[in-house]
Amino acid sequence: MGKFKGRIKEKDLSHLTAAEISKVDYIVSCDRDFKKAKTKIAVLTPKEFAKKFGIKPFESEY
Repeated sequence: MGKFKGRIKEKDLSHLTAAEISKVDYIVSCDRDFKKAKTKIAVLTPKEFAKKFGIKPFESEY
């Protein structure tokens, strides 16, 4: 966690650390702070993630 402390909000620190330890390929989030953390993990919005895998995104009320 020390590696990312100060590069992302405290509330997101555990999520980013878990993603890094798990060696995930993507973080799917609308939170722009994940991109600012400058990790090797690709950060995509839900719409970008859906498009990447050929899923047609649609608007929702959520």
